Amino acid sequence: MQLKFRRILFLVFLVFFLVASPLLIIYALGYKFNPAKRILEKTGVFFIKSFPRSAEIYLNNQKYKKTTPAQIIRLLPGSYQLKITKEGYRPWQKNLLIQPDLTTFIEDVSLIYREPKTTALIKGNFSDFLESTNNEELALLEQTSNGTILWIYSINNDNFIQLYQTPAQNNLKLMAWSSNNKKILIKQSKDYLVFNAELPGVFSSLDKVSKTELTDIKWDEVNDNLIYGLKSGQLLQVNLLEETSKQIVPEKVSAYFPYKNKMLAIVKVKDREYLKIYNNQASQIIFSLPASADYRLASADKDHFILFNEEFGQLYLLEPANTDQPVKTELKNVAGFKWHDAQLIYWNSAELVVFYPADNQSILLERSGEKISNALWHPNAAYVYAVIGDKLKLYELDSRDQRNVYEITTLAPGSENFLATNKKGDYLYLIANFNNQPGLYKMEMQ
Repeated sequence: MQLKFRRILFLVFLVFFLVASPLLIIYALGYKFNPAKRILEKTGVFFIKSFPRSAEIYLNNQKYKKTTPAQIIRLLPGSYQLKITKEGYRPWQKNLLIQPDLTTFIEDVSLIYREPKTTALIKGNFSDFLESTNNEELALLEQTSNGTILWIYSINNDNFIQLYQTPAQNNLKLMAWSSNNKKILIKQSKDYLVFNAELPGVFSSLDKVSKTELTDIKWDEVNDNLIYGLKSGQLLQVNLLEETSKQIVPEKVSAYFPYKNKMLAIVKVKDREYLKIYNNQASQIIFSLPASADYRLASADKDHFILFNEEFGQLYLLEPANTDQPVKTELKNVAGFKWHDAQLIYWNSAELVVFYPADNQSILLERSGEKISNALWHPNAAYVYAVIGDKLKLYELDSRDQRNVYEITTLAPGSENFLATNKKGDYLYLIANFNNQPGLYKMEMQ
């Protein structure tokens, strides 16, 4: 009897094994029965991350058991309504496809407060605003009844330094931070003043060194004691430490930019204009240009430059080291632009466009009947702020399904260019007028 029982038990386990093994194999291979189609289908996965974390996930209006970051596995192919929410924040929502044997990544969800927390950092009437290259300081010009005050605000510790004050109003203009962010250049009437950004009242006069009024002034890439500027078409290098100046390009220059211990310059030779690169006494023509007095050069990254002509609305992305094909891209109908992390956003009065040079791909974010006057990258490069009419908006760049677009606030006329973020992107800084109180404000976005 015991032997018979053992045989029966063995047969039961054998049948269970023969039935269960294929099912387990099918499960392990990612297959799932689709009752609508009555077939086995290979499943897919959602991988979801959000900032901030611990946001709730809804899949086809059903709350998922875990919060972000999360991985939802064994989903049948098809379209799913995905919603990510967190109390106090605006929801993120898209319809996204699951494909067989693939993972759909949703990694750049930035949730923002329904009502951003706004703090007045300093009240007053500010006429100018310039962010440092490391995104850690703001230079500000305040207009008072006693004149103009130059402030330096530290984003990292919310500290203000009054760097300078002049009894005259509106005769100062913020020009440029040095590459190491230790000095700042200010235009005062026809003179230029170089300030130490950490020592109030410590400055030197550029005109005293150069002995002449310069235009289109730029800092050296490495040495904050070297400044370049144009004087009647002559490109001069000014050494602040030695108090000397010298001409460094023999031709007449209309625009320039320091580049890897060399110099990019647009020069006029007879009746034609050329973009040339200078290395000490040697020079090389990169390409010829249509005649215009409105060219300017700007750095994009260590390998790329932007040549912009506002008169023609043309933008060239340049790769000077590539002598065979130095012009990587040409864009038309451009009024303004911002570069960030190997990508470009540009706009005209009616269109806001993101351009990815690596893929030569343009994505239209907005076509508006209201004027587009400015745009600003979110530091994560997955979102863009833009000023449309008098509204500040935040645009998601993920083009799958409909973009999430959020209206942030209404801006006072003339303040559309006074916007900056901290490095993390959870704070936005702006000159604004809230409750009839003008000043520098900090908005906590996340």
